[in-house]
Amino acid sequence: SKRKKKSFNIFKTYKAKTLFYFSFLITVVFAAGFFFTIFEFQKNKIETTANTIDHFANYLRDDFAVGLSKKDTSALTNSIYQIIKFSDLEYAVSINYKGQIFHYYNLEKAESNIYLVTSKNNKIDLSENIFKKVLQIENDEKNIAELYVGFSIVKLKEEIKGEIFFILPYFGGGWLFCLLIVFLIINKTFKPFKKVIETTREMMDGDYTKRIDIKDKTELGRLGKAINYLIENLEQGQSQISKMDAKLKGAFKEKIGELNLEINQRRIAEKSVRISEKQFRLLFDIAPIGMAKISIEGQISQINNSFCETLGYNDIDLIDNDITKFIVEEDLKIFKNLQRSLIEKATPKETIEICFKKRDGKIINTLLKSALVEDEKGVPVNFIIQVIDITQQKETEKNLIVAREKAEESDRLKTAFLAQMSHEIRTPLNVILNTTVILEDDIDPELLDAVNHAGKRLQRTIDLILNMSAIQSGSYDPEFETIDLDKELKIMVNEFKGICKEKNLEIEYLKETDNANIVGDNYTVMQIFQNLIGNAVKYTPKGTVKVILKNGQTDLISVEVKDTGIGISDEYLENIFQPFSQE
Repeated sequence: SKRKKKSFNIFKTYKAKTLFYFSFLITVVFAAGFFFTIFEFQKNKIETTANTIDHFANYLRDDFAVGLSKKDTSALTNSIYQIIKFSDLEYAVSINYKGQIFHYYNLEKAESNIYLVTSKNNKIDLSENIFKKVLQIENDEKNIAELYVGFSIVKLKEEIKGEIFFILPYFGGGWLFCLLIVFLIINKTFKPFKKVIETTREMMDGDYTKRIDIKDKTELGRLGKAINYLIENLEQGQSQISKMDAKLKGAFKEKIGELNLEINQRRIAEKSVRISEKQFRLLFDIAPIGMAKISIEGQISQINNSFCETLGYNDIDLIDNDITKFIVEEDLKIFKNLQRSLIEKATPKETIEICFKKRDGKIINTLLKSALVEDEKGVPVNFIIQVIDITQQKETEKNLIVAREKAEESDRLKTAFLAQMSHEIRTPLNVILNTTVILEDDIDPELLDAVNHAGKRLQRTIDLILNMSAIQSGSYDPEFETIDLDKELKIMVNEFKGICKEKNLEIEYLKETDNANIVGDNYTVMQIFQNLIGNAVKYTPKGTVKVILKNGQTDLISVEVKDTGIGISDEYLENIFQPFSQE
């Protein structure tokens, strides 16, 4: 039974105690040697790793300093990847003196490890997997930025663990060997107690009539009598003690567990709150837009520098004052409606446009964003507002509207002017062209052809101006029909043969397709080829002009106009569709 086993263990305490003392002493010696060895190895390994990390971190800091001064991030990236080859760099984040991230490597990893909170005392903590370090980047003995780096120490922990498992068998074997020697010595020393042990074992098996019968008056005899007396009393109290001990252990263990759980939860919550508050204060202060915290009643309790700059006041003038003092009277109702809507939880956040009065009396247009902050019970505590100055944007919008109206009016007047001028030129031009027919027999044919050619060119120019004006004003109405490009291009090429003959140019038309029909507006489509061929003839001093009709990709038809003229430069190609432009 359990009771008999416990009584027997108590009986053997004398021998066991001696064995325990020697075993304990040997264990302490071996344990001290083991832990000292591990401690020294761990200490040296940590120092070596720390020195290595410092070396790489300083190297990276120097490169970041150079890169920050030159505003060049390519060299920084190369340095980071060089260091990754020889170290366990997890992330690197550089923040300049304005609080802006200048350059980073593995930013997501850095944020997940809260890189702004560095390792305590800049020492390696084996309870963490990342050694976090911050270095000051200096230029001319001035701090210009901070470099946050994180190195993985997982390999270091694995090496220490491997060393423990490596030396553990040696220390364990030596410890067991010493224990065996001690056991053999004690076993031999306690042989005279064999009779006492055998009698006690019978008593432990249930025969409580047995007693140790030793007539020796030495220490062993007195020991037998003492054991007989103790057995009688211990048997009675052992049961009660065991029950009470079991109850106390259970209750104590339960309470300790509850207390530890509560303490850990509280610590985690406090740490999370501290981190959140620190991050909020940092973001609040360095925000590029105006931010303020105001009470439910509208009293300003906290502001950042951007808010002061937007309204032109310093923080002393704004803190503890009512926000409505700085809002124009016409917009007070809008602001109060916003507060009421947020408190009534009609919307979690809202954006409005209101006007503020600056210190110099100037009225500015702003975009105000507001959000309600509640406590853990859902009771409104305060408002967080953001203010963005959009005065310049409003003025720009007004100027754009005025400019657009002026441009539309100017375009309308231009169109009317072109139409009127074209009409005034077309009327006398028609008279001139019709008169040349009458004068065919009285005027030199070459002179007559020159007049006809110039008149038709001027008439085409007028038509182009009128059509461009119609297209730009949206009044041109195209007529879509089937166009035989082969037929039209032949006619057009023949029209240019006279001009080409005068310039000693060769013009040639080639057809390389059987299907030359397309659907489009005949006038505008042929005007495209008129312009292309005309420019080719005009800007080709000598050589040839070729017009080629052929199959394009899939079901498309391609028309190529090739010449041996001066061509168009690559720089001017993007401007070829601009009206009235020429290289």
